[in-house]
Amino acid sequence: MSRDPRPASDTEGEQEVDFSRYWNAILARLWLPLAGIAIGIGLGYLSTLGGHTVYQAEAVVYLGQPLAPNGAAPLQSLATNPSTTREIVRSASALRQASRVSGLPFSNLRGHVSTVAVANAASKKSATGATPLVRIRVTGAAPRKVALAANALADRVVHSVSGYADLKISSFTAQLAALDKALASIDARLRAVTAEISSARNVSDTEKLILATDADILGQRQASLVDQRTTTQQLLFVAKAVERARVVTRASAVNTTARSIRSSLLVGALIGLVLGLIAALAWDPLAARVGRRPRG
Repeated sequence: MSRDPRPASDTEGEQEVDFSRYWNAILARLWLPLAGIAIGIGLGYLSTLGGHTVYQAEAVVYLGQPLAPNGAAPLQSLATNPSTTREIVRSASALRQASRVSGLPFSNLRGHVSTVAVANAASKKSATGATPLVRIRVTGAAPRKVALAANALADRVVHSVSGYADLKISSFTAQLAALDKALASIDARLRAVTAEISSARNVSDTEKLILATDADILGQRQASLVDQRTTTQQLLFVAKAVERARVVTRASAVNTTARSIRSSLLVGALIGLVLGLIAALAWDPLAARVGRRPRG
């Protein structure tokens, strides 16, 4: 086995010479990397001129948390499945409805709609059984139409998953109306009995006792109905504020092209710098080779 007889100090010295030779070659042709950066930035900017301005609109939807009829235990439903929103907004019927509302062609919507479940701050994910916030995102070239389409899809999702909550809301509303009517009737009867008791002079003690008993019964019935009304009001509020889905944030279009321009400029500058460095390092060897060519 042959060994390199040169000491390690000589090898390190040659490496230092090589690095200094490369550095000197770059400094001698520094205009090449600078020109490469300038040309790369110019080409990167020109590459963005041929593209279209892209706008993005996002609507945030709360899917709601259905509860048992007594308002205690949570229930599994479409609203608690994170895949529900994605399947709804990608359906042909939802896209056609959004197309009619926004004026965007159906073909411009298909493939330009996406959903993102907003992760829970603690778990960093949205699992089945939880009630996530969902972002409905639409991209396109027309800002107003893109926002209208996102809002139309958000309304479609809210309508699709709120059937159970809407039924409870209508039921509690009707129950409140019946309770109010019953309370008004009892209040009128109670006032009449009280007036009769206070104005009765030539009545027996038995009749007074009967009137007082009626007033007591009406008062107890009134108190019971007031308790029922309070409970129904609470359940109605929970159905509206917790169980029913709603649009948390309406969509508004923003321009996303600026980010691509910056990326194009950075990529172009980097590529130009690398090519300029290669050209600076290869300049002298190529010039020497060309100079040694025999002339005919």
